[in-house]
Amino acid sequence: MEPIKNDNIEKLTKKNLSQIWQGNFPRLRKISEKQFRYHFGLKLYQYAAGRHYDLLIDKEERNEITSVYRQVKGEKSSKEKQFQRLLLGYNGIPVYLSAYRCGLSSKEANSIENQQKNTTHDHIIGVTLAGRYISENLDKRVEDNYKDMKFVETKINEMTKNWLKDHLWLWATCRITKKEHRDLSSKDIKQYSTMKQKKNLIHYNKAKIEVEVYR
Repeated sequence: MEPIKNDNIEKLTKKNLSQIWQGNFPRLRKISEKQFRYHFGLKLYQYAAGRHYDLLIDKEERNEITSVYRQVKGEKSSKEKQFQRLLLGYNGIPVYLSAYRCGLSSKEANSIENQQKNTTHDHIIGVTLAGRYISENLDKRVEDNYKDMKFVETKINEMTKNWLKDHLWLWATCRITKKEHRDLSSKDIKQYSTMKQKKNLIHYNKAKIEVEVYR
C-alpha cells in the first residue's frame, strides 16, 4: 500500500474557512469579522484576567495558593488546563467548524454505509493542544507578564486583528470512521502529537487516513 501523504490542514481548509470568515458560507448564520474578533478577544481577556489575578497574591504565598488550580511542574493535568482547553481550544471562536463546514472527510468515511452511525468528527489539532498553543502565543507576546493589563490589551488586540484570521484551522474538524478514530488513539499514533506534526497531518498519515473533500 502506498504511504498516505495529506496536505497540511491550513491548505486543506483555506477556501472554506475564508468563506466562513467573510460571512458567505452556505446555510450558516452570518457572523461578522468584528463578531469573530470580539468573541476571540473576550476569551483571551478571560484567560489574561486569571493570570493577572494571580499577581494580586503575595509573592511568597503565590505558588502554594495557586497550585490548587494552576498546573504544577511534574503534573500531567490541572483545573487550569481543563478550563483552558474549553475556553480557548473549544470555545475560542463563535462557530463550530464541523467537518462539513471545513470540507474535510476521510476517504473511508465518505464511502462507508450508515455514515451517521459509523463516523465521528475529529478535532484535528485537539482542543488541549489548540488551547495551549493559543495561550502560549499570548504569553510570549506579553513576555509572560500580566501585571499591566493595558499592555496586555494591546497584545490581545494584535491577535484578534492580525493573527486570528490565519489560524482558524486550529478549530477544524474532519469526518472519519469510528475505527479510524480508534486508530488515532493508539499509542503508536499518539506519539505524533506536536503542533507541527498535527498541522501537517502526520498522525493521519501514520494511521493511513486519507483526507479528501467532504461529500
